Amino acid sequence: MQPGFHRQRLAGLTRLMQAAAEDWTQELRQLTAAGPALVDIHEAMTRVAFRIIAQATFGTSMSDAERNRLSDVLTQIQAFYVRTIRQPYLRPWLQGTGSYRRHEALSLELRELVRGYIRQRQAAGPAAATHDDLLQMLLDARYEDTGEPMTEERLVDEANILLLAGHETSANALSWLFYLLATHPEAAARIREEQQAAGLMERPPKFEELVQLPYSMQVIQETMRLYPPAWILDRVALEDDEFQGRPIPKGTLFSLYVYGLHRHPDLWPEPNAFRPERFGPGAQPAVPAYGYLPFGAGRACASATTSP
Repeated sequence: MQPGFHRQRLAGLTRLMQAAAEDWTQELRQLTAAGPALVDIHEAMTRVAFRIIAQATFGTSMSDAERNRLSDVLTQIQAFYVRTIRQPYLRPWLQGTGSYRRHEALSLELRELVRGYIRQRQAAGPAAATHDDLLQMLLDARYEDTGEPMTEERLVDEANILLLAGHETSANALSWLFYLLATHPEAAARIREEQQAAGLMERPPKFEELVQLPYSMQVIQETMRLYPPAWILDRVALEDDEFQGRPIPKGTLFSLYVYGLHRHPDLWPEPNAFRPERFGPGAQPAVPAYGYLPFGAGRACASATTSP
């Protein structure tokens, strides 16, 4: 799919994100029309982020009820299986209480929901070529060595990965962003000033105009340093190995503590302070190599867990 993520497609996804953001701000305006209101920001950001990834993956044909059910099932499955990794000593109890059985049923429901959308698209025939979404990219993708398309099971797997990796970490990052802006009003004011100077107070920026908002990007980067969306990453040793004389058997599970790495005093001066200028041009010290891993590193995107 990688070649499909070209500039034009990214611009289209930006517009989709902006539409979802605008709908949420309209919701906020209605909610606060009579005065201040209490908002569960993580619930709201999860809803907004999932709407974006669901539409980016399946287009706009999915109803609100279908999207909400898909989100609810995904959230339940992820929370459960992350728990089995984080707290392996609970597995016998979870097995005995039927939790595995219940969540396996949810996994089957999720796969059948996604399978249904895939089959609908395939049944549309040539008309489906007009769809400009991630599902169509998956359907059009061909293996380089054989020229064959993906099997239906692989399509289901890939679509589920997009849905999960495409919203949970983003929702976490956005939630912490709102928290930090609420507790650092001077940063929020500077963001507004930057938007004003760029002429973007009354309309959302176009994709090519995002470069006019460097401080806003620094705020996002610093947010993900203090509260990395994937605050801990799980990795499994694929082969026997060793590090500094310590043997690492194949199958060893590593839990990499990104939250601690991002606040290590040897890497980050005043590590617990909110300082977006760390990511400014020419900032000293420079961002340490492999010392900033909000989404992991390498070719794979890490979709991990809820923030601490």
